[in-house]
Parts: sequence; structure tokens; C-alpha cells
Amino acid sequence: MNFPFSERTIETLRRAGWYPGRKIDISAYIDALEAEGYVVFPSVQAFLQEFSGLKLIHENEFNGIALSEATEFDAADEATHGVPIEAIQKYCEFLQSPLCMIGSISNKHAALLMTPLSHVYGTTGDNLVYWGSSAEEAIERLCTFAQKREIVILLDE
Repeated sequence: MNFPFSERTIETLRRAGWYPGRKIDISAYIDALEAEGYVVFPSVQAFLQEFSGLKLIHENEFNGIALSEATEFDAADEATHGVPIEAIQKYCEFLQSPLCMIGSISNKHAALLMTPLSHVYGTTGDNLVYWGSSAEEAIERLCTFAQKREIVILLDE
């Protein structure tokens, strides 16, 4: 990990069970993702090894109101019970890049996806939200709400 997490983010990660150098067996996650039609790129594999199975509880803000929110890094669950891969394909076409499921944000109301270059996006319906150029940047933004999402893209049906 080369990204400098804030103390707030490190504390949130540690409460969820993360520790520096964490590397878990991800074979069940890879099997579930591939069974749903996803290609699991090396960037996703590295992310899954370090963060899979973590549920981060953090404060977020909506219309000036502080809310407790969960970010869950359970790619297998989100791939099988969340947004269908057919719906994800429209985002792939728009970005001209493949995407792989890595979890959910906003208390499971939005999917979290990663490109082969480690860029992280969130999606609900037709909204595609850019969270960061790396998993670490996206996690920092989610945990601290220090910077709001950079772009929101509304896709036409």
C-alpha cells in the first residue's frame, strides 16, 4: 500500500479487521465472480487479498446531515445478489474499459467496481460515480468524506 491513509481511515479499517500486510485466500471470491461472468484482473485480485470480507462503518453526509454508512467489500455477495453483470456492461461500454465487482457502498444501495488500472467507480441505476484512481483513494474518500465524488455520469438508456 503506497497511499497515505488518514488516521480516521486507518481506525475505521482496523475496526473492520484490516491490518497492514493483510493477505487472505480469495479463491471463493474469484470463483463467485467468474461464475457471474466477471474477469478478475490482477488489480482486483490485489484488492480482494487485502480488503475482502471487511465491512467499514463510517460517517457520511447527505444534504448536510451526518449519517452512519456501511461499505462492504464482499465481491461475491454483490456479484450474485447485487447489480446484474448485464447492467454493468453499459458502464463498461461507456468507459471503454472492463469492470469487476469489488463490493458495495451506501449500505448496499450502490455497487463498487474496479477497472484493470485500479480506478474505482460506484453505481446506482444510471449514475456512474468516480471514487478514485486507486482502491486506497476510494476508501479514504468513503471513510473521511474529505472530498466529494469527482464526476457523476448519467447514462441514457
